[in-house]
Amino acid sequence: MTINTYKSKVLPIFAFFIAISGIGAYFSQFLSPNTQRIALISWIFIVVLSLIVRVFLKKLSGIICTVLVVLTGIILGPGINYIANTLGGEMLIAQALGITALAFIVLSVVAIRSGDQYLSWGKYLFFSLIIAILASIVNVFILSNMLQAIISTVILVIFLGFVLYDTQNILKNYSDDDYFNAATTLYFDFVNIFIYVLDFLDSIRGR
Repeated sequence: MTINTYKSKVLPIFAFFIAISGIGAYFSQFLSPNTQRIALISWIFIVVLSLIVRVFLKKLSGIICTVLVVLTGIILGPGINYIANTLGGEMLIAQALGITALAFIVLSVVAIRSGDQYLSWGKYLFFSLIIAILASIVNVFILSNMLQAIISTVILVIFLGFVLYDTQNILKNYSDDDYFNAATTLYFDFVNIFIYVLDFLDSIRGR
């Protein structure tokens, strides 16, 4: 994929995905139970969905990608609702969004300017994510804040790595017609970074 296609098609669709996902999360939070366990389950579901999308991405049409983005936004609602209803929760959400946006921009620029040195990371990140998902499922039952902070850090690092890998993979291995798939990949990276920055901040602040 050329850098011009990346800038003119992938990034605008990516921004559109973030917007419609945010709208879905905003409205679904009012229908969501305000419990930590439900929040953790919703976040795990999004990570698992990200993993599935990564496997079958090349077979997904633009319409299916858009539907998955809307679905992800709706699923994100319980976690947003849980955090927003805690003391200082809304500020925490804003901080997480700002940190996510800054990290995503910086890593994208680094990846674009670094040739192809991160292309070998894909399989290591993929299998590390599977292990982290299993640990997350265990913590749904024990609800340990310390374990959750560790899991959040690990998953966060994995998806930061995915931004580097995916950006270079898109530019090196995607065609100019794959812009919807490319935007979907970056969207799931962004959303998962946001989730686990937010979860990490919530875990370490205590209540």
